[in-house]
Amino acid sequence: HAEEIEIKKPLEQKFHERTEIYYVKSGDADIWINGDKYQMKEGVFCCLYMHHFYRIEQIRKPLRCVKVSFHIGLFMFLCFEQHKENENEVLMYGVPPLFVLNAQEKQRVLRVLDDLLAEEQEEKFLLYNMNIYLAMQLHALYCRYAMERRKKEDSEKTVYGMLFKGCCWIQAKQYQWKSMPKRQG
Repeated sequence: HAEEIEIKKPLEQKFHERTEIYYVKSGDADIWINGDKYQMKEGVFCCLYMHHFYRIEQIRKPLRCVKVSFHIGLFMFLCFEQHKENENEVLMYGVPPLFVLNAQEKQRVLRVLDDLLAEEQEEKFLLYNMNIYLAMQLHALYCRYAMERRKKEDSEKTVYGMLFKGCCWIQAKQYQWKSMPKRQG
């Protein structure tokens, strides 16, 4: 199911059985997801699985969003690719539930959302099937972009970790050198 919504008032804690994907077209508000605070603003792409409990508060400017909801089992059923061990777990629990899309990502997501909304309005033959396929495409884009961000963060952590270890090693060597007794002679 896909719909355009406007959120003008704070939402109390939400529990949901379906996966909910939001794309924020405009607005500014704070969303709390499982106790962590995030900013909802234009360009935010958000995927909330069943284990994500959320509330929206402090709406500075009403949110105009496209909301797509579906049962995650559909995605698992339609997942044809072989993944590395634990990648599905990482997607569910190890990536941020929302992030801001870059210009190229935004264009691609908006095309899928436009098609989804058009399908909802036109009510043509195989509407339900088209909505499922488009929702799965949207979710696959979320997964791709989330994992790309995670891999980038992981590589940055590795580089910074190596730099930190290298600096510590150099400092330790300098300390050892300075603390060695001078040779007489």
